[in-house]
Amino acid sequence: MAEALVSSSVCVPEETLNITNSSIVSYLLYDNADRIIITIINPIILFTGFLGNLSFLYVMLRIRRMRTITNIYLTNLAIADICFLTTAVGEKLGRYLVSPLAGDQSTLGKPGCLTIYTFMNTCYFASLYLITMVTLEKYYAICRPIEHRRIAGFKRAGQLVALGWFVSFCFACLLIPGYVQFSVVCISWPTPFDDVLPDVFGVCTALDDWVINYVNGLQSVPFFITLSINTFMYYNIIKAMTFRARVVPGKTRPNSSTIDGLNHERLKFRNQVTKMVLIIGVIFFICVTPYHSACLVLMISGSLDKHLLSVGQLETLLHVCRLLTYINSAVNPYVYNISNSLYRKCFKEAFLLTKFRHTENESRPVTSLSMVNNYVKESE
Repeated sequence: MAEALVSSSVCVPEETLNITNSSIVSYLLYDNADRIIITIINPIILFTGFLGNLSFLYVMLRIRRMRTITNIYLTNLAIADICFLTTAVGEKLGRYLVSPLAGDQSTLGKPGCLTIYTFMNTCYFASLYLITMVTLEKYYAICRPIEHRRIAGFKRAGQLVALGWFVSFCFACLLIPGYVQFSVVCISWPTPFDDVLPDVFGVCTALDDWVINYVNGLQSVPFFITLSINTFMYYNIIKAMTFRARVVPGKTRPNSSTIDGLNHERLKFRNQVTKMVLIIGVIFFICVTPYHSACLVLMISGSLDKHLLSVGQLETLLHVCRLLTYINSAVNPYVYNISNSLYRKCFKEAFLLTKFRHTENESRPVTSLSMVNNYVKESE
């Protein structure tokens, strides 16, 4: 199919574009900013994110004590980030290598449009879901500890993860009308470009103009609802942790008794993990909000039939928004190491093949099985 699309002899265009002015050609080609972003910046982000997330998965595989309920969500988040980055960056790099025309998707065809964008959207929605679920887990652990102790468990977490991937796929399928149509345009170039530029331009398009507004709305409205829910949970988590820090001073005597020491180390570890979860959640929404804000603006302007931005301004805005979403998918493993000493220790242990001597809560004797169960549950 790809070979047929780049041959003018077999081109059956839906539209023919006859270009007679040579000055117009430059607008259809990649500019220097495009080249830098696609060939340098995006691959660096891809390499950094792929290496970091793959390293995190390796640590989860090697270090058994890292297999907690929180890390079930973070492991799936790493998988979603790897898949999203590989697909999004790889698709743009592939287009650049195949065709000099900016935005040309001739090699994809309709099957490629359906497969790549559905998969990429599934991974994105899964990331949004998993960020929300890990925040919800911490919200219950901090704000509703008794209820959390009753419902928390690996089986429940696994079921919620499976449900999240299914729901994400369903949402991605709802966006299919936005790219299900594959449009082909035959281009007649002026001399001397007719010998060096492809005479076919293909692009994944929406079924109709109103579908574009539908897709922008379907992406942005659920996102801002989720943002509001997470903001509510962040506020209550921080409020609860601040209150407990005042009521239970940091001068707890960890060596006074087994129970006091266990509670001290348990709370210390749980608070450290909770802060880490808050940081990755805040980074996620900071990086992704500009893109969905742009989608919301495009939906409103499209509904009102008013163009608030020029084509050039829109392209620049989308470049920046996409870069932020790619960066978000790359930074999580590095945040884990920066914000959490236990994660740093486990990364070193996994890659240096060195068994560290575990102190504090990991080596402290526990007097009863019920204390062990409570400790494990609340430490997550």
